[in-house]
Amino acid sequence: MANICTLRDINSKGHRLGSIREVELEEALRDSCKSNSELIDDFKNYQKVYKKYIKNIKQDKLESAQKDAFSTQKEIIKKESEIISLKSELTNIKNELTNTKDELASKINEIECLGTLYPASQKTKDILDPVVMGGAEKNTQSEEQSFKSNSEAESKSLVKYFKSKKKMEAEINDTSLTNQESLTNDISNIKNELILQ
Repeated sequence: MANICTLRDINSKGHRLGSIREVELEEALRDSCKSNSELIDDFKNYQKVYKKYIKNIKQDKLESAQKDAFSTQKEIIKKESEIISLKSELTNIKNELTNTKDELASKINEIECLGTLYPASQKTKDILDPVVMGGAEKNTQSEEQSFKSNSEAESKSLVKYFKSKKKMEAEINDTSLTNQESLTNDISNIKNELILQ
């Protein structure tokens, strides 16, 4: 029974009730409880401040995210309207291109039909008959004879500026042949371009 303590053992080892040491300990305990409660209150206050701060940060982030989303949505709407206008422009251009191709094809057919139905030499004859004055059929004298006999009269007249009808027809036939060749080349080039497109 060595573990049993009597009042005498306690009195000899400890301090008496109401001693200075006991008062000091009670004051220290009171101070520590007070400081502990103050720390708890401070901690609660800090938690409240932290929660408000986090809430403000979250709200600021939410507002900025909403602003970003709103501006992004505006940009998307603007880009969509631009895309729609560009698509309509593209369809208009395609329609114009189709119409131009159709017109070009009809012009090519018209030119080919005119070329086959009405030869170029006949066209030039019809155009030049009223223009040419003093041709071989209409004049009884050749230009050389009239030049020798009436040099003064001829200097005042315009006959020297006109070529004979045969020379004009020969030149026109040459140019019309080259024009027809260039026209057929142009038509074949245009057809090739249309086929490639």
